[in-house]
Amino acid sequence: MELLNIHKTIWFTFWVFFGMLACNPPQPSPSPSSPQPVTTEKPTAGFTRIKETLIRGDRSQKKIALIISADRFAEGGDIVRKALAKHRVKASFFLTGRFYRDTTRHALILGLKEDGHYLGAHSDQHLEYGFGDSLIIGKQEMTLDLLENYKAMEKFGIQKAAAPYFLPPYEWYDVSIAQWTQELGLKLIAITPGSRSNADYTTPKMPNYKSSEAILESIKAYEQSDPDGFNGFIMLIHMGTAPERTDKFYKRLGELVTWLQKKEYQLVRIDELLGEKSPLPKTIRTTDIPADIPLDVNGNAPADYCPICRKLHHSG
Repeated sequence: MELLNIHKTIWFTFWVFFGMLACNPPQPSPSPSSPQPVTTEKPTAGFTRIKETLIRGDRSQKKIALIISADRFAEGGDIVRKALAKHRVKASFFLTGRFYRDTTRHALILGLKEDGHYLGAHSDQHLEYGFGDSLIIGKQEMTLDLLENYKAMEKFGIQKAAAPYFLPPYEWYDVSIAQWTQELGLKLIAITPGSRSNADYTTPKMPNYKSSEAILESIKAYEQSDPDGFNGFIMLIHMGTAPERTDKFYKRLGELVTWLQKKEYQLVRIDELLGEKSPLPKTIRTTDIPADIPLDVNGNAPADYCPICRKLHHSG
């Protein structure tokens, strides 16, 4: 009798086990060669992000943001400003803190502000935040560097609300940089890859050197190869380059803009591409002019008077 009960117990156990197996079959393990999720995401607004960084606007609209950065070199500032004014388009300028503090640049910055261009931050000292795939700067150092950049901008009436988008130095970014930027109430952006417009900084001795003609051809070729063309594109050029590069791409900015407009692209500020236009920067007071500045018959200061320095530009 005992032996019969044991057989019944074993039979019942097997019945339960195979019954559960039939209801819950084992799932196959994912193959090592199975495609892995990519880091690019496309939110419902149509924006593209990589590593939590905005790299492209809405692909359904023929809008492009031309962004122009500068740190040590800006010899093309007047050429760029005149080209944009001639074609009646707005661009976005990302400048370092030391650029904003450079008194020889104040007239240009004030002119760009008057023209209605976006003026933003590009780090204070143009530090290397990272190299390759590795972050080489800490949160505190990055935060202080960025805050110093905005501190220099405040003298021009530009505060965070008027310049919420930040272009990191060397256009290097990762999730940490994006997170730290967000904690400051700002948004990290980077260029849309592919056009090679940002190669305009290269000099002939560099292995990645590209001539202005090659850059322009690369831009046109990419526009044809991308199914969305330049819709929502963020395209970067530099306002100045090292003296070793004599073939200045900014001299062909007018040609580039003309080509884009013929393609029916609308050139807009970065804040218009990625959201709503930011509040206007504060107006710089020009009424408290020092007594030693000669005024004209209408009581106006000379054209080279700088309200930031409160003196004439040619006087340093």
